[in-house]
Amino acid sequence: MYKKIVLFMILTYVFIGVIACGKAVEEKPQPQNTQEEITAVDVEAKKQENTEEETTRTEEARNEEYVQYEDRSVVFTYPASWSLEILQGEDGRNVIFSETKEAKIPILIYETGEAWRFDLENTKEYYDEIFNDIYPELEIIELSNITIDGFAAHKLVFTYNAEGQEFTQTQYSLAGEGLFHEFRYTYLTEMKESYEEKIEKIVETIDFIAAE
Repeated sequence: MYKKIVLFMILTYVFIGVIACGKAVEEKPQPQNTQEEITAVDVEAKKQENTEEETTRTEEARNEEYVQYEDRSVVFTYPASWSLEILQGEDGRNVIFSETKEAKIPILIYETGEAWRFDLENTKEYYDEIFNDIYPELEIIELSNITIDGFAAHKLVFTYNAEGQEFTQTQYSLAGEGLFHEFRYTYLTEMKESYEEKIEKIVETIDFIAAE
């Protein structure tokens, strides 16, 4: 009888121990994601979303319809969805292209003027000095000598910040057929790929007209 009582007590203690262990396992707090982990996941999701949007824009840019702009000094094509406005000044003309009429920043400005305004000898230091007070946080990315429709030209690429966003501006400047020509193309840096394809298409079609 004594052995049975002892055995019963041992089994009881074991049973209580099993229950206690099971409860401890149930009550053990599950690891929580840290704020850094949550932020990293959000950032990665945003990157993926931006990549998908950029891929869509790039495909749209490749398939977009283009129309022709022409005046007495130049011919080139541009996306048919853009609107344009022509401003005539004393020293030349500005043709302003916008993706929408409500756009705060024009996507492209084509400017003409007197030929002396272009100098192929201008350096990065020169452009940095004249633009530094105009564009916040200016950083010149590229200055190269290229040819557009047979004329020597500068291609200048720089970034700047406005309203908390980084923009890229690509400028093509030259003197051709007795006039100064400049194409200033501005877009959000994060949309670089699709917008670069557009300006390359535009530049490829530029044809300067000799003055009569």
